[in-house]
Amino acid sequence: KYRSAFNLSRKDSRRIYALGNIYAKRVVMTRGMVTQKKWFGLASDAYQQAIELRPTNGDYYLVLGNLYETVENMEDAEIAYEKAISLDPNNAFYHMTYGDFCLKLENTQRALAEYRKTLEVNPDDLHNILNTGYQTLGDSWKDLVSKICPHNVNSCVVLAQFCVDRKWYNAARFEYEQSIALAPDRMDLRKRLSHLLVKQGMFDESASLWRQFL
Repeated sequence: KYRSAFNLSRKDSRRIYALGNIYAKRVVMTRGMVTQKKWFGLASDAYQQAIELRPTNGDYYLVLGNLYETVENMEDAEIAYEKAISLDPNNAFYHMTYGDFCLKLENTQRALAEYRKTLEVNPDDLHNILNTGYQTLGDSWKDLVSKICPHNVNSCVVLAQFCVDRKWYNAARFEYEQSIALAPDRMDLRKRLSHLLVKQGMFDESASLWRQFL
């Protein structure tokens, strides 16, 4: 058990935060059990005390939001997530976490906006966003993915491969064609599209693709 905040300094906040994480894991492990309430209370108290000691640390609000989400207190979870973002507006992970949360609540437009902000800060998060969206929405995610991706070659290729893996071949073809339009001299992009066309049985179109390059 930790001491009162009156006896702690700012440097102690990380220790209390770590203790809160331990309690939070117990909250997940005891889902549906009567003991969950006890662990939730301990985790919440630890995170709140860490926040008192370092009120400008967005990480503490983020884990508090996740804790609330675990017990399906979505209103307080949203408040905590938004507070984390307000403290560090350019933190890609904060935006991605909040985007995942919004997607679960079927607030699709807000989720897409948060994902776009994520990719502005860190384009490498595209894989994680695509996978999370698919896990949440299934095949209906296909109609939304193009709305979050920045218009550049790498994003088009990543999105195309994601679509291929799920046999969304027409969507994949569109993304490969977009990548070629952006970088017409890249042979590897034509090769990817050619393989996709062959996979679809579109042999003449595949051959035509190479003739255009000659």
